[in-house]
Amino acid sequence: MSEALYSFVLSSASPVPADVQLRADNRGLAYGDGVFETLRSVENNIPLLTEHRKRLSKGLMALKFAHIDRSLALFDRAVSDAQRFISEQSLSEALIKIIVSREAGGRGYMPLKTASAILVIQVFAPSTGVYDDYKNGVNVGVSDVVLAQQPLLAGVKHLNRLEQVLASQRLGTHQEMLLCDANNNVIEGTKTNLLVFTDTGVFTPRLDKNGVSGTLLRCLTQQTQSLGFSIKEREISLASIQASTVSLALINSAVGCWPVKTLESKPHSIDKRCRAIQVFLSETMHYPAVD
Repeated sequence: MSEALYSFVLSSASPVPADVQLRADNRGLAYGDGVFETLRSVENNIPLLTEHRKRLSKGLMALKFAHIDRSLALFDRAVSDAQRFISEQSLSEALIKIIVSREAGGRGYMPLKTASAILVIQVFAPSTGVYDDYKNGVNVGVSDVVLAQQPLLAGVKHLNRLEQVLASQRLGTHQEMLLCDANNNVIEGTKTNLLVFTDTGVFTPRLDKNGVSGTLLRCLTQQTQSLGFSIKEREISLASIQASTVSLALINSAVGCWPVKTLESKPHSIDKRCRAIQVFLSETMHYPAVD
């Protein structure tokens, strides 16, 4: 993301945004003690807002935040304030990043049981020049960064993203990299979920031990009737997609659906079901329409 167009801080302990400051000993900064969501605003609407709110709630529960209802109410307020700025600036599209961290306090790693939540909200301009990626596909590599397994945090979009930082530094000429676990099973991209199109169905990696449960992925898995096919979770080995020419796609709420043009320089075709997803996203959530 580029420099934020707008940013502000809220606290569940204070009703006055101007009085809130982000302390140097904030636990999100010190320990990655928090979660975050990146929302896409288009035509002053947020297509996947309900899914983002659900994932945020699950993440706060996983980290055992106090007063989650207050945090969610503050999240709603943050979205409303960000949308007001976007409307005032006449932005047809923007990205809203909301970080929820636990306030400073406690002894070492142990937080205060009643710690308030601190929200950092930023508004960014959308990425430019992505239509070609959407239409023709992206070049993808396989990272040497191995994802650790932690079932207690599986699916959570927490602030500990060092694995993704390391993998992103290795992108090179690729637009995205696939990340595997220690058993060489593909889990996700650095910022995307994976879809694999085969003769027997459409599959996505299981996320019960690690990985982020994407909001767009959750939405698409519920659209069997609209899409005409289902998306099922299963274990997917790296070898199984390297040895074949199955079609692949990468999805997230910010970019929509990227077909994979090459995997480690090996060409892959674009499946008609991938195009069906793109049509659905264009018609329902204002993602680009592919000619």
